[in-house]
Amino acid sequence: MARTNENRDSDYTKKIFHNETWLTLVGIVLHIPLFWYVPTFAATTIIYAAIYMVLHRKSHEHIELFKRWMPWHYEHHMGVNQNANWCVVCPLMDHVMNTRVKWLDKN
Repeated sequence: MARTNENRDSDYTKKIFHNETWLTLVGIVLHIPLFWYVPTFAATTIIYAAIYMVLHRKSHEHIELFKRWMPWHYEHHMGVNQNANWCVVCPLMDHVMNTRVKWLDKN
């Protein structure tokens, strides 16, 4: 849906919880017991998941702002190669896995 609407996804304005949000929340809940064994890993994973949920939602609501500050995510939805630019929060793993494809002119 984002591709046909210039990266605007109306699902984010219609409802607070949708499949992606529920799955991320399930992932967070499944990581809570890990606090007793590997607290740093569990905390990092849960914080990252929360940041992901907020940034991903906002990137589809405030297109121009996030097009400038998170171009890799905009390029994922709007680029010709939908198998590139998978990272939302930070493009580090796209660089490591060689899936980062820049095409957006940020000027």
